[in-house]
Amino acid sequence: FHNSIAKAGGFEHIKLAMQRHHQSPEVQEQACAALWNLSADSPNNQTSLAKLRFIGLLGSCMERHATSPEVLEGALGAIANMTASNAANKEAVVAAGGLKWICTALSAHQDVEGVQRQGCAALWSLQAGGTRSFGDNRAVFQCLSNAITNQLVAPDVSENACGAIRSLTAHRADNKEQALQAGCIEAVFEALASHPESSGVERQGWGALLNLAAGGPSVQEELIRCGLVGKVLKNMS
Repeated sequence: FHNSIAKAGGFEHIKLAMQRHHQSPEVQEQACAALWNLSADSPNNQTSLAKLRFIGLLGSCMERHATSPEVLEGALGAIANMTASNAANKEAVVAAGGLKWICTALSAHQDVEGVQRQGCAALWSLQAGGTRSFGDNRAVFQCLSNAITNQLVAPDVSENACGAIRSLTAHRADNKEQALQAGCIEAVFEALASHPESSGVERQGWGALLNLAAGGPSVQEELIRCGLVGKVLKNMS
């Protein structure tokens, strides 16, 4: 069905609507939602959307409608889906300033579960499956830490945020230190304590802690302070 829409010229119609009605939050919300759906589990559509320069269009939309959580949730969901298992789109989003768009949305709407869920999913998707460098990630880690603590009752937010932390700390020692400074270690422990029945939170949270445990002395000291040893022993018993 998704490919049928593409073949019928649906992407061009969505692009035209977004360009003609760029001031309308209602049009932008529906257009972003459509892109979110059409880019899900569809490598062909991911590639086609990028070729039609939808990445830049989504960024402009997010900047213009920064006060609309509905628009932002759809745009973030579209970015998450467009970059899933697509290395070229990941690089294109980062190069276009996508990290700033995502962090700005997360910071402005910390009380909106949908924005936090999709924003963390987008950050996770951008880093998953590779070792690409974002440079200084302090703002990214701060957004992820805040997302967990501000949406502690939402397991999906915690899972996505822990997944992003896990991916970001897999290959770079400086990222482990930046995660420490942003309070991510304590936030991951909070997520694990709040969602013991969530296999997704457990998997991504423990994966993040495993990566962080390979960090320097300051990171390891914080892990011990937060109760890593006791939690490991409890899970083993």
